[in-house]
Amino acid sequence: MSEFDKLAASFVNGTLVPLIILLIIFVFLSKYLLSVRYRIFLWFYSRMQSELSVRLVRHKQHLFSPLQNIRSLDWNLRNYGLVRILEVRTGPGSNFRYYPKNARVILVDPNPHFKKYIEGNRDKFAGVKIEQVLVGEGDDLSGVKDGSVDVVVTTAALCSVRNIQRVLHEIKRVLAPGGKYFFIEHVAAVEGSWQRLCQKLVNPVWKQMFDGCEITRDIEKVIGEVGFVESRIKRFQMDDLRWYLKFSVGIHVYGIVQKPV
Repeated sequence: MSEFDKLAASFVNGTLVPLIILLIIFVFLSKYLLSVRYRIFLWFYSRMQSELSVRLVRHKQHLFSPLQNIRSLDWNLRNYGLVRILEVRTGPGSNFRYYPKNARVILVDPNPHFKKYIEGNRDKFAGVKIEQVLVGEGDDLSGVKDGSVDVVVTTAALCSVRNIQRVLHEIKRVLAPGGKYFFIEHVAAVEGSWQRLCQKLVNPVWKQMFDGCEITRDIEKVIGEVGFVESRIKRFQMDDLRWYLKFSVGIHVYGIVQKPV
């Protein structure tokens, strides 16, 4: 065996083979750990959403009550007594119960299986007349015409979008002049408070565990910078939550803002 062959054999046995083994182990563990992460996420997220949904019912009832009296700004819709609502990050459709029967709804969600889910559950959402189903975060609503929507709704959506400013500008674009944006979102605690400090410490892990959700966003401030006319905005603390939810997502803001006429 030549010196070169010896060196080659030494490299293969001493370096290349162990490297390949480590790579295989890494790939296996990555997939396993990712699977574990998603299992933990689904278990914890379902529990968290269940608890939050129950606690938010009365706030949603109060927030969405004006929807029953909304009149369309589009004369073609108004002549038929209809209104058009667009919801960003629709999820399982938990807000449908608050929509008026005369609503025509455009649904937006980033889940690639969302459209199939909605189409497969039409009977479940029989009371909602769905016009369009769009897959996306809401930062590109090019499938919706400028000024064609009477109402936009987001609930617990802006915490996890990648570009919150772009989403809000798209919301403003599709709203008709005088159209209204209804929202309820969890937000960061007051700067300098112990709760804000806890949120900052936990946020990096929280973001990884909960699909990009950030608990340190000043969402009401960002909404105020887009150029809406403020109708009413209220911040509230949910004290009747488990301790880990109370300090992380216990503070919410809800309100209605309007696109200038």
